[in-house]
Amino acid sequence: MDKKVFLENLMEYIKENMNEENVRFFKKSIKFRKANHLYGEISFEYSRVSEGYTACIWIESKTLAKFLKEMYDSQNRKYNIHNIGFEEIFWMWSVAGAHYYHAPSLTSFEWGDAIKVPSSPEEADKIYPDVLEHLMSGYVSIIKAFMDMSPNVLEYLAKYPSHFEFKSLTAFYIIKVNKLPFNHPLVQKLFEFDDKVKENKNGLFTGFDLIFEDNPFDQEIKKRILNNEY
Repeated sequence: MDKKVFLENLMEYIKENMNEENVRFFKKSIKFRKANHLYGEISFEYSRVSEGYTACIWIESKTLAKFLKEMYDSQNRKYNIHNIGFEEIFWMWSVAGAHYYHAPSLTSFEWGDAIKVPSSPEEADKIYPDVLEHLMSGYVSIIKAFMDMSPNVLEYLAKYPSHFEFKSLTAFYIIKVNKLPFNHPLVQKLFEFDDKVKENKNGLFTGFDLIFEDNPFDQEIKKRILNNEY
């Protein structure tokens, strides 16, 4: 089956069956909006290495970006933080992975981090609903968590910390807006992950893997969370 025809049919199937509001569909991507603001995108690219279509998810938030900028500006003199961009707050490829995580699968078929081009339309008909199911559970759910600024963002932060641009401040903001105590299970997952990094039993973690890194800025954020100072 021609790979371009397969992608066209896949996108058409997703468009007809996704049943999500404020979503626009393009040839190779799905874009999510809230209040006329582009919030997130799932895009597909063919990979010769993976021999199939891989997906990339990225998310931005004007609300969170404003908070991040205010926090960084308030600490700029104290910690000598230089100007940085705040638009993109999360991104991940479906082929991403490390010793402690793997990106959500795109299919339940072999090599789930890529969508293999089927040999026939009959085989393709089985792949379309399977891909949609995995997109909804593994990718759309992440975008919707950010759109709602729900506590579930913390769950994804504990799973995929390396794909968050601002780990400690994202945690702080989600905890703040949802009024979560420091002993909330989702907050504790963040601390448990950092404890695992520090133990480093397999010798594969580094300090950059920490959600609350070992620097004055992150440690002050962690202290404020522990003291419920929002």
